[in-house]
Formats: sequence, structure tokens, C-alpha cells
Amino acid sequence: MTVRIDRARRLAPSPIDRGQGSRRLHGCTPFAGAVALSCLVLLASLAGPPAARAQDKAQAPEADTAHLLDLPIEQLMDIEVTSVGKKPQRLADAAAALYVITQDDIRRSGMTSVPELLRMVPGLDVAQANSHSWAISVRGSNDIYATKLLVLVDGRSVYTPLFSGVMWDTLDLPLQDIDRIEVIRGSGGTIWGANAVNGVINIVTKKADDTQGLQASVTTGTGSANSGWIRYGGKLSDNAYYRAYLEGSNQAAFVTPEGKNAGDSWRDLHGGVRLDWTPSSADAVSAQAEYFSERMESLIYLPSLVGPTTASALVEHNSGGHALVSWNHRFSTDSDLTLQAYFDRTVTDAYTGSVSINTYDLEVRHHIQLGSRNEVVWGGGYRWLNYTSRDTQYISLTPSTGKEAIFNTFVQDEFALTRTVHLIGGVKVEHNTFTGWDDEPSLRLVWEPTPNQTVWAAVSRSVRAPSITEEFLRFNIVGTPATATSPPTLLAIIGNPGKQESERATSFEVGYRTTLTPRAVLFVTAFYDREADLESLSPQPAFMELLPAPAHLVLPIREGNLLRGETYGAEAHANWQVTQRWKLFAAYSLLLGNLSTSDPTVNLTLQRNGVGLSPRHQVQIRSYLDLPARTEFDAALYYASALSAAPVPAYTRLDLRFGWRATNHLSFSLSGQNLLQPRHKEFLASYYGALTEVPRTAYLTATVGF
Repeated sequence: MTVRIDRARRLAPSPIDRGQGSRRLHGCTPFAGAVALSCLVLLASLAGPPAARAQDKAQAPEADTAHLLDLPIEQLMDIEVTSVGKKPQRLADAAAALYVITQDDIRRSGMTSVPELLRMVPGLDVAQANSHSWAISVRGSNDIYATKLLVLVDGRSVYTPLFSGVMWDTLDLPLQDIDRIEVIRGSGGTIWGANAVNGVINIVTKKADDTQGLQASVTTGTGSANSGWIRYGGKLSDNAYYRAYLEGSNQAAFVTPEGKNAGDSWRDLHGGVRLDWTPSSADAVSAQAEYFSERMESLIYLPSLVGPTTASALVEHNSGGHALVSWNHRFSTDSDLTLQAYFDRTVTDAYTGSVSINTYDLEVRHHIQLGSRNEVVWGGGYRWLNYTSRDTQYISLTPSTGKEAIFNTFVQDEFALTRTVHLIGGVKVEHNTFTGWDDEPSLRLVWEPTPNQTVWAAVSRSVRAPSITEEFLRFNIVGTPATATSPPTLLAIIGNPGKQESERATSFEVGYRTTLTPRAVLFVTAFYDREADLESLSPQPAFMELLPAPAHLVLPIREGNLLRGETYGAEAHANWQVTQRWKLFAAYSLLLGNLSTSDPTVNLTLQRNGVGLSPRHQVQIRSYLDLPARTEFDAALYYASALSAAPVPAYTRLDLRFGWRATNHLSFSLSGQNLLQPRHKEFLASYYGALTEVPRTAYLTATVGF
């Protein structure tokens, strides 16, 4: 019996045609969820003769009727994704806990930044620490410096090798240019490599031919970011398109728990260009470049050896940019090759220290159908980076300059056991300067018992490579002046050069997704992760130090890999098309786990691993409602339980949005966020930072396009 692998290709166009596929899906959004009693009241206003509703729809411009609310909800399963296997496939066929935020989701969310958009992903923990810092993770280990979530933009990794995390404030992309955001909850190491331990976020921007003409937007409000954005897209020839954009924002400061100004305002400027060119029917070339500059203020408490710690105003300047080129060549309907290269530079300059990092990256990937049963994706990559730092008495790197090289190769094969059962196996082998060789294998099984149901299971191993700071950092956290019985004292975190190991995790997952009816779909996932060689902080013997004056005692805390842990839980979400004009989304996630160590010198209260800084329970309900006269009413309710390892209580957040398309070229939206209380705390303060709370905000956005 011949069983040809066509699950991943039922929806997959050729590489050259994928832009058209993206346009078909533009606006096809997972719709949202639901609300408050006010939604029901507004829904009642829609009750009228079917003919009247049809007339309203006929009078709306075509652009208004192209989004998901006018499509059967079961078509959610047909959304094309690429993050799970580095190849196009249907969402229904993905052997992973995958969620997609599409452009219509983005527009109707009322959110103004990428970190805020991620709140709508089931199981993702998003907490804002101050006006320009977020703690974002999935399945535990949350922190401002979270290290186990890999984030990419058009295949370019945006994590910083400085601490193996993401500087979310620098990821200020124009939301209107994002086609979709694919979020994998769970291990992605076999395809994406180190740092994809707990999840992968892949932001896919629109092609230039999907953003033609002039568009501009202005946002202003109370206590929120005032921002402006302008974009122009043009045509060089019948097969070459471009766009350019400029965006700026000015974020007001948050407040302290006492209601005082937290001194953490910030402003930024981003600009970029993109070119998409199809020189032949078998080739597609894309090139892009971006630059950013931002100024951030913070109220910080620097360690002192001569007196009490007092608040100081810190100003930090971040700047940088990147250039990326990718080329896709289609040999046949069964084989295509992708080559991608980029350069990235980031400079952070602050009173407490400065670092500049240059990254060069090259990747090649080949996707091929082998015979009647095997579909293979394989390839390799090389990344080289160098850094230069300016040391201060607070933060330093030794040596102050350095470099790192990473190269890898991977292969993944999807094998059709039967027409309804597919086995997916693969491995990535990676070498880095700090720890040498790591391997990340995975095995996944997908079963489609009926056309409307998918059951999948996976076991995989992933690693998190050490960062530059874990190797070479000296970070003076707390200073204590002299007393009658003790000298001045510094508490300092110290790196572990040449001895730090990669963190390792073995993950077990099982998932189920089904189209319950043509109006309702359900997704359920359960997981268990076993972790070893986790980053730890261990007190070391004290020593005396002469500089900086006065002479003082140092209490060092050494980086290490002396922790192990386990994380387990479940995630579920459902979409329901209540009526042609109203759709609901609901989600719940449960997260449990623990940390342990066999070394008695490790104080578990010092650790920021595990699940103690993530809520055990998260709930969200979202609603999208189309009203007459080209208007929309959308609502979102979020709940996060208290953190067990930090004094952060549970909170509930309500966001509302009212949108109106005045003409085919002009639209307005009025949004309110955190409406249930004046302000609330979501996370701990950063090192040296002041504790802040997220305020209630309201703002108006006007968008014009031609």
C-alpha cells in the first residue's frame, strides 16, 4: 500500500506562492472571548430581521468583511503555520501545543506592544514589572531575565546572548506589519536549538506586497504610550515590492505601591525597510533592515558601602539594528531550499555598565519529499558573536571583551505509518564555545482518528546553553556600611567561567484538538518536564577587597548547576462562534512543580528557577462582537493567581475596545485596559529597580490609509 505524506501539504503552497497564502489568511484570527454583561446587552441590539443584518453587511466595505467572523470557525484548523517543523502545515496537523495570534487578533486586542499581545496565548505567563520591562515565560521559570523561551522575528533570533533572554522593550515592532505570531508551548530544541526549552515565539511579518500604499496611525491616552507610526509601500516592478516605516513612542512613568511617580518613563524610535522580489517562478528573495534607539529612565537603589541606600535616577540608552537576507529556491513541488543570513548589533549604555554585541548568523534548510512516506527537513547553521563591555563598580565582565561561536546541524523526518498515523523523529546537534557539544532529539506521534480530531504525543530533550553573564559576571547586589562589629560588606553574584554546564530538560506532552461542531473547536494539552543541571546560586567563602574604597568584605554567590526540578500541568482553550457576528474564546492553564538539590550549600530561597514566580492558575475570556454601522465591541478578561515565591497577589484585568471604521480610509478605536482597579502589581522589581504597579489606562487610536 502506498501512503504519500500530504498532511503538511494540503494547505501548503509553493514557496513562491506563500505570500498569496498569507493574504488568504490575513485577518483569519482566533477570535476572542468574552466578557461582561455589557456584551450581552450589546448583542441584544443586533436582534433584528435577517434581511436587515444582511443589508448591514452588504453596505460595509469589502475590507470589513474579510476577517474571521465571516468564516466558519472550523477553518481555524486550516491556518498555515511554519514554526513546528520549519515547513508549512495546517494548525490541525501540528504535533505541538501551538497557538496563533493573527493580524485581526492584533487589531481587535487594543494592545500596543508585542509583550502585551502575548497575554492572549493560553499558558503563557506575561507580567509587567515596570513601564519598559516584562517577565514572560511558559511553563515556569518566569523572570525579567527568563532564559528558556526562544523568540524570533522572521526567523531571526532576538534573544540576547548576554543573559540568554529577551530585551522586550527593544522589540517595538509596528503591530500593523505583523502577519501572525506563532507560539509553541513546549520544547522546540530539535528544530530551533538551544534556549527553545519551554517554548518558541515566532513573529512573522507581512510581505511587502501586502502593505502597499500609505498608512499612518496616532495613539494618545491617559497614562499610556503616546505613539505615532507611518508606513509606505510601493512597487519597483511586477515582481518586486518594498515598504518603509517609521515609528516613535513616549511612555509615561508607572507608579509605586505608595502612588508616587516611579521614574521609569521611556521613549523610542524605530525605522525599517523591506524588499520582496521573485526573480523567477522558482525563486523568492526577501531583504530587510531596521534600526532602533531608545532612552529609558529608572529609579534605582545602588549598593553603598558608606551610607544608607537611596534612590537614584538612572538613564539608559539602547540602540542597534539588523540586516537580513533570505532566499528560497524551489527545485520541484517536492523539494525547496532556503538560505538565510543576518547581522545584528545591540548597544546598551547605562551608568551601571555598557555592553555592545555583534551577531553574525547563517542558516541553510532543505525541505524534501523522499519516496511515498517520508518528508524530511534538514539543514545547519553557524553563528558568531563578539562583545565589548565597559565595567563599573556595580557590574563588570571579566574579560571585558570576548566572542562565542555556535554551529549546528539538524534533521527531522515525518514518516507516514498509515494514512492517519504519522511518526515524526529528529535530532539537532549543536556546539557552543562554553560547553561543547549538545544533542536535542525528539519523537512525536500524530493520529487523526476522524477528519475533525487530532491526537498527538511527544517526548523530547532540550538544552539551555550558559550565557555570557553566567560565565564572566561580577554583579554587586547589596552594600552594607560598617557597624561596630563588622566591616563594610558587599553581596555579589559571581560567574563560573569554564565550569558552567548546559541546563537539560526532558519533556513529555500529549495533546488533543477537535472541531466539536462547525461553530466550536477545542484544544487540550498536558505536559510533564523533568529538568537537571539548572542554574543555581550558592554562597561561597567570604574574602576581603580593597577597591572600591573603603576596604570591605565580599560575600560571593557563585553561579552553578546544582538544581533539578520538575514541572507539570495542563492547558485548555476553546473557540465558539456564537452567532455570525459574535465569537468567544476561553482558556485555562494549570502549572505545578518543584525544585530540589543534593547540595546543602544551595539556598533554595535565592533561586529564580522553577514555578514560584509563575501563577499556578490562569484564566482568560475574550469576545469579538461586530455591531451595525461598521462598529466593533471587544472585551477581554484575564485572571492570574498569586505567586507562591513572591509577594504578588492574584489580580483580574479587564480590557475593553470600541472600534469604528468611519470611511474606507479612516478608522478609530477607543480602548481601556486594567479597568477594574486604579493599579495592580504583576511582578517583582528588577535588580536595583523600584517596585512599580501597572496603572489603569485609556487611549484613542486613529488610523488613516490610502
